[in-house]
Amino acid sequence: MFMMGELVHNDINAIKGCQWNPKAVEFAEPIGARTTNSQIVLTENAVQCSLDNLMRSPIGRMRFSTERLNKMFEMFEIKDKFVMDTTTVGEFLPIFPKKLGKGKALNMILSFKHFDVKFG
Repeated sequence: MFMMGELVHNDINAIKGCQWNPKAVEFAEPIGARTTNSQIVLTENAVQCSLDNLMRSPIGRMRFSTERLNKMFEMFEIKDKFVMDTTTVGEFLPIFPKKLGKGKALNMILSFKHFDVKFG
């Protein structure tokens, strides 16, 4: 049995952002013998396109807030709870407390634009 598949998110930019450039694939079979070994064969291009499309989907967006950070790390014994506001983030990015004031709650959405995949 031979199966091929792909992961493509139904996004207007999904195919446009993916340059499909399939290359010949060698299967790990003894010379002259046909075997039934199970294999997953991935090319750099296929993995890169799949990851790019996965990151464009809702799964690829990570949302952070004070509540989400505390829920994420509640399994660990942490003395102080996380607070994501202009004061705590301002320690690293001073523009937040300067522009918004101290102690204002922040929410962050993190997403990725492109993965560069290289094997070997």
